[in-house]
Amino acid sequence: MPWLVPGVPWKTESAFWVWVRGILRKGWSRHPVKIEYINLNRKQIVNPNPKGKKPTVWGMTCMQCGKDTVQSNIEIDHVGDNASFTGLHDVESYVKHLFLVDFESLESCCKKCHSIRSNAQNKGISFEESAIDKEVIRIMKEESKEDILYFIHSFLYNAGSLGNAEQRKQAVYEILKGA
Repeated sequence: MPWLVPGVPWKTESAFWVWVRGILRKGWSRHPVKIEYINLNRKQIVNPNPKGKKPTVWGMTCMQCGKDTVQSNIEIDHVGDNASFTGLHDVESYVKHLFLVDFESLESCCKKCHSIRSNAQNKGISFEESAIDKEVIRIMKEESKEDILYFIHSFLYNAGSLGNAEQRKQAVYEILKGA
């Protein structure tokens, strides 16, 4: 097995498969059908940068939220579920999912919506639940414990014990879900 060869960069089998998946994803970035899909679907949109020198820039419409987005914030997503890739047994199905595509199996998606959609697929939850989940994750990472407690209490949320991060995370999730 390649991850057992002395001097190679992979410390585990999992690390090896992450590397293989990365190599395949790099190939996806130059896939001719993907490139043609972009060429056929891109359009000039109003430049969202108020300091931009050009009044319009290349962009696409996110098929999830419907907003026109600059090209650099668009990703071309595969329609349907993500393909699993954890080992040799997944190679064929992953390659088929990634490379055997036509225009109907692709859609443009802004980076935010793509992240939410991928999270939803990975966790088996709805897009709406995933959007809340991603926001909770952001809040828990970026805000201080004191700010999180202030947020919770500002909604007159009676959560009982909020002594650990998991309890605070659950309270924030319930507040956002009810908002």
